[in-house]
This record gives sequence, structure tokens and C-alpha cells, in this order.
Amino acid sequence: MQAFNLYLATTVHVTFAHVFRPTRYGDGDAVATAMRVKATAMLDDAFEMIDKKTLDGRRCVHGDDYTISDPYLLVFSRWLDRSKLLFEAAT
Repeated sequence: MQAFNLYLATTVHVTFAHVFRPTRYGDGDAVATAMRVKATAMLDDAFEMIDKKTLDGRRCVHGDDYTISDPYLLVFSRWLDRSKLLFEAAT
């Protein structure tokens, strides 16, 4: 569980920062758009890996028991909807 939560915190969470606040990491509209494109591809890869590990019929992220990973992942699933809206508006 700890490894999964660390992956969410250090990879998925950080990648969303490049989608939501690209100007924090670079200047200009072209840079922001490029960052969003790259970050979106990285998120696609991250969630594909998460799906492969968790979409096997289990009730919760780590099996049958609800853990802190479940609401943490839910936050990111909500952010996916928001990030797609931001990306579409920027392109």
C-alpha cells in the first residue's frame, strides 16, 4: 500500500501540477501548451498502469478492504475530468 501511495504522491500528483499550473515551470503560452501535452501523455501512461493493476474485479484499490488509497485515487480521477477540460480549452 505504501508503494502505491508513494507512486500517487510523487508521480501522479506531481504530473497534475504540470497540467494545472504550467506557468510555474516555464514561461509563455507555447511552453504551457507543450507541458500540458507531455503531462497528459504521462498521465495516460500512469493511469493505464494503475488500471492494469486494479481492474481485476477487486472492490477496492488493494482488494476487499477500503484503505487510504481509495479516496486518494478518487481525487485524481476527479482531476482527470478537470485536466481534460483545461487541455481542451488551451488547444
